[in-house]
This record gives sequence, structure tokens and C-alpha cells, in this order.
Amino acid sequence: METENFDKLIAKRQQWVQSSKENNFDFDSILAGIYNDPSHFIYEILQNAEDANATEISFNLYNDRLEIIHNGKDFDFTDVDGITGIGISTKKEDLNSIGKFGVGFKSVFAITQTPVIHSGYFHFEIKDFVIPSLIDNNGIKETLIVLPFNHPSRTQNEVFEIVSKKLESIGLKTLLFLKNIKEIKWQTPNKNGHYYKDSNDFQDLENIHKVSIISKIEQEENFEQFLVIKKQIAIETHNLNVEIAYRIGTDENGNEIIEKEKDSKLIVFFPTEKVTYLNFLIQAPYKTTPNR
Repeated sequence: METENFDKLIAKRQQWVQSSKENNFDFDSILAGIYNDPSHFIYEILQNAEDANATEISFNLYNDRLEIIHNGKDFDFTDVDGITGIGISTKKEDLNSIGKFGVGFKSVFAITQTPVIHSGYFHFEIKDFVIPSLIDNNGIKETLIVLPFNHPSRTQNEVFEIVSKKLESIGLKTLLFLKNIKEIKWQTPNKNGHYYKDSNDFQDLENIHKVSIISKIEQEENFEQFLVIKKQIAIETHNLNVEIAYRIGTDENGNEIIEKEKDSKLIVFFPTEKVTYLNFLIQAPYKTTPNR
């Protein structure tokens, strides 16, 4: 049944692509306008993994490709349809879910022409933005995404540098408000890094947690702690989760205190570029543009 659905999907998408080409539609320009940062896809991949209930994700960079592995739920046919479609999302009505636009995965086309996905029953390559093509599974069991550096207007070296710089600057706060992902690992031919989050109840108070985030890049370690307070707010028919986080520091006697957060950018699951000047962090499912 899955194979039959897959074949129907391929035929439908091939017909759409042929019609689009006959109309001279330029999807490269459209995607470039949505995602002006070619490395933005890193966050889209993290979003998909978070919404798939993954707890761990790793990025392995090679000279000619990027491989991403996570332990989230396997793809079903609806996921294949959504990730190869445009504007198709199973998460639009869940405002507490990160990926709602249905165009997020398309950001990988800033660095590749033919992304490959292995997940559960499905093993496929995406061509012409929307056409999935079945490939061998090669014994792969976990969710594996392979992005070959074959972009028509960016060289392998250029893409390698873009991806390498982004992996080295993901940042600790990327993990802070994620409810599922606890570990992010990345590796390049020259460097490796590891981000880890630990969350514990604070003094048995409901919806208040003490969150520790640790990063290790090569031999350099960094450690940050936050007091995170969560509250659900009802707006019309939606129950929305809003969180604030206060940075925890220590005074001259080693006692824990609340410190000002100097980099208090608005967070919509991941940090945005909007500075709040609040001296603490606030996270909520605000509406954003696809490139945040």
C-alpha cells in the first residue's frame, strides 16, 4: 500500500513540475527570497527533529556533504508528502509546535539539489524540489538526512565553509526552550562540539525548572544555568505555552543569584534577532516569517 501511494505521489509531482517548467516558474528565486541566510536550514532540521520527539541529533560535516542523524519517530507517508510538498504541514494547527509553515525543509536547497532521507520504511532522494525517488536503504535504520554539496551556483568549498561556520556557532540557548532535544553533537574534519541540557524541578514548584546547559567545543567547556518558569495562556481556542528564563549566577560568597541577561533576544523556540531589552529571556509561539 505504501509503495502504491508513493508511486501515485511521484506521478502527481512529476506532472506538477512539468507544468511549472512550461510556465517558467523560478523556484530558486522564490526560495532565495524566503531564506536569505543559506545556513538557516540547520534550524529547520532541528525544528523537524524536535517535532518528531527526537532527544539527540548529530551533524557530521564532510568535504562534499552533511549527514544528520536523529532518534525521532520514523517518517510515515504523510511526512513524505509534507516534506516534499510546498505549504503542506501537519503542524499548522498546533501553535506550540515549531514547524508550522510547511516550507521549512525547502531551505536545504540553498546548499544542495538532491537531499536524501532515510527514515523507517522510506528511503528516498528529492529532485526538482518536490519529487521523491526511492533509493536503496543500505541497511540504515535510524533517521538519516544526507545533503550532498551539489548546488548549481555554490561550490563545494563555499558550502562547506557556510555549514562549518554555522555548526560552530549554534550556541547554548538553542537548547534552552526545546522540550525534547537534550543533546546536539556536531563534527567537522577539524573540530567537534557537544551541547547538552539537563533540567530539574526547582524546590518542588510546579512549572518551574532549573535548566543547566553545557557546551564542549574541542577542549573548551562552557556552562550556563537558567531558572525557567512556564505558564499556559488561553487565547481564543488555543492554549499557548509562554516561558521566561532568568540567568542564574553566583555572588562573591558563592551563593546563587539572579543576574541580568545581556543578550536578551526574543525567542520563538530558537533565538530571533529581535532584542527585547528585558534583561531576561521570554519564549512564546509568536508568529514569525519563515526565516525568523
